[in-house]
Amino acid sequence: LITGDNKGQTCIWSRSGDLLQILPGPDALSSLAVSPDGRVLVTGSREGILQMWSMDDENGVRTQIADLGIQNSGNFWSNGSGMVGVAPHRGLIFTASHGSGPHPNAVQAWNLRGGHLTPAFVLEGLTAPPPMIAVSPDERYLAASSATRAGEGSVLLWDLETRTHRVILESSTMAKVFFSPDSRTLATRLVQSANPTDPVQFWDTATGEGPLAETMHLREGIPGSDFTPDGRQLIVSEFLHGAPIRFFDFDRETRASTLTNQAIPGNEGRFTKFSISPDGSFLMVVSTHGQHTNLWNLPDLTPRGPNPRVDLRDWAFSSAISPDGSLVAVGGGNSKVVVARSDGSGQEVAAFQGPSTGFLKFAADLKFTDNRTLLASFNDGTLLSYGLPSRIELQNNICLLY
Repeated sequence: LITGDNKGQTCIWSRSGDLLQILPGPDALSSLAVSPDGRVLVTGSREGILQMWSMDDENGVRTQIADLGIQNSGNFWSNGSGMVGVAPHRGLIFTASHGSGPHPNAVQAWNLRGGHLTPAFVLEGLTAPPPMIAVSPDERYLAASSATRAGEGSVLLWDLETRTHRVILESSTMAKVFFSPDSRTLATRLVQSANPTDPVQFWDTATGEGPLAETMHLREGIPGSDFTPDGRQLIVSEFLHGAPIRFFDFDRETRASTLTNQAIPGNEGRFTKFSISPDGSFLMVVSTHGQHTNLWNLPDLTPRGPNPRVDLRDWAFSSAISPDGSLVAVGGGNSKVVVARSDGSGQEVAAFQGPSTGFLKFAADLKFTDNRTLLASFNDGTLLSYGLPSRIELQNNICLLY
């Protein structure tokens, strides 16, 4: 288990809970990532400093193999759009430049093969350091969005085979970028635009042509959007009071999007997050009214039986779906976490709280590591692992955790 704290320390723990090693960092850590083969660890700090560590030492000692320097600070977005992109099959990691050096406005590619970091190549063409990077699922394309303080923004699309790029979009602000599951379409949506409404626009990744089509104009707010796993629908939410979650039929050939008559109506609060099950069979929605946790079958958007019996009086900040889709978890205010069945019974199977409770204490992030183990991160800096019973019976009482 690997954890990071607000002192900049990365701690390596054994399965039995013994502290194996402490890796020093420059300031409070905000993110951690391990390569798919488990050989490389990357840490990111709140000030945007990335460090890379080798996990290969035969004696279990982790040594720093690179300091990637200061990256542009900013928020990470869903759908793979953030300050770092990974192409595991190519053995590459992509990082944003930090506004200095020989390539101040570029995307730096690093070669990860063999667990040793070496510069691979540089992708240039942006007018400002790129705060958002996304790699297509087939690892053929990379998109990056940037904007200057003077209000000059752009989205560039690179072909990683030829390392050539096209200017996709020029705007006054940065854009969220994400790819369709088949990698044929790049979707963009302006963030913090001066316009009160902006659509999601679609571009052909092979030719760079577009926008080939766009959605209806959506109200201003923090955009949440995702394709369903089959790529046939686009789901869009807005962090606004009363705003619904909208569904668009998406034509993968023409990129035309048609607003369906399906929608999850807004409530008196705001939708904070939606999650799609790994197999695309259902959608989970949570909101600022924690008791409003709903499961909907896809694609017909029918209720999936009784909703999970989640009793969160405050905001629901986080959610997770187990890999096999059998369990859902919701985390909210007062550091409370509830786990429930997703089979339509609505049965709550576990409930627990983090070590710190009270006002402004909440479960910030949840993740199933397997079908019966849940990691819960709380905003007091605590990370806890909960083992759920290997066999969960439908019954009236709550299953106890072991």
